[in-house]
Amino acid sequence: MDKVVATALEAMADVPDGASLAVGGMGLSGVPNVLTQALYERGVAALCVVSNNCGAMGSGLAVLLAAGWIARVTGSYIGANKEFAHKYLAGDPDTTETPVGRTLLAAFSERDPAGYAACCDALAAYDLRADLNRITARTLVIGGSRDVATPPSHAMEIAGGIPGAALMTIDAGHRAVEQPEAVLQVLLAHLGAVVRQE
Repeated sequence: MDKVVATALEAMADVPDGASLAVGGMGLSGVPNVLTQALYERGVAALCVVSNNCGAMGSGLAVLLAAGWIARVTGSYIGANKEFAHKYLAGDPDTTETPVGRTLLAAFSERDPAGYAACCDALAAYDLRADLNRITARTLVIGGSRDVATPPSHAMEIAGGIPGAALMTIDAGHRAVEQPEAVLQVLLAHLGAVVRQE
């Protein structure tokens, strides 16, 4: 039986409203963005999803969540999706009725808000830019031109701090892998140059 299809829309053609989906990926990596976008374009609603998180920064499951098409989430990480965090705490989508959801809600409610805030402050202050000059390997920094989490100015600063680093900006958001062919060509050129130098 041949299961190969030409487009993501064809791949998602049989997914009905109310379907239960296990969605891979963690944070912004390994997420099937093309397939979730196809579900969005088809208008599939009332979805029950099992995933590490519920997407972030307008991609992955975040697109379906914003459209109101996710009815229930079983996950383990709220992550950088502020809309999901607000909906989660309000019980919409139905996250608190799952064992993981109840555990997370209990964990959040038992934490000292000052301790959580201090943890966030520590992460915000974590800065290794002064150590970038210690990197001696030939380095390529790939950034997305529409990246909100790590904007192009940050990628420029990172590349500027690493001796001899090259910077390539791809027309993409946080994950330059939105443009896999462009990223592949840039990586092949970079790795080819490294091999030729050796």
